[in-house]
Amino acid sequence: MIDTSGQTSERDDLDQIGILTIGVPDAEHAQELVIALEDRWACCASDTELPMTVIFLSLHNLADFTQLVRRVQAWLAERSLGAIALELRGRGHIHGRPAS
Repeated sequence: MIDTSGQTSERDDLDQIGILTIGVPDAEHAQELVIALEDRWACCASDTELPMTVIFLSLHNLADFTQLVRRVQAWLAERSLGAIALELRGRGHIHGRPAS
C-alpha cells in the first residue's frame, strides 16, 4: 500500500503476513505447541477462555506452511488429541476426529 506521499504504509508488512490460530483444549497445550514450533515460526500462546496458539506466517512461502502443518499433525498425534480448530485468513477448519 502506498499513501499519497509515495511512502510505504507502516501496515504494509502486516499485509504480507498470515495468521494461523490453532484452538487447543487448554492453556498448557497452547504453550506446549509454541515450544514445539518456536524454533522455526514466530508464535505465541493465548490463555484466554478460548486457549489457542497463534502462528505468524509469510504468505510467500507455501512450502513453509506445508512443513508447519506436518509438524502440527505430528504434535497432535503424539498427544492423541481429538479434533482441533484451525483458522487461517478468516476461514475455520477442523483437524482430526472428536475424542471418543
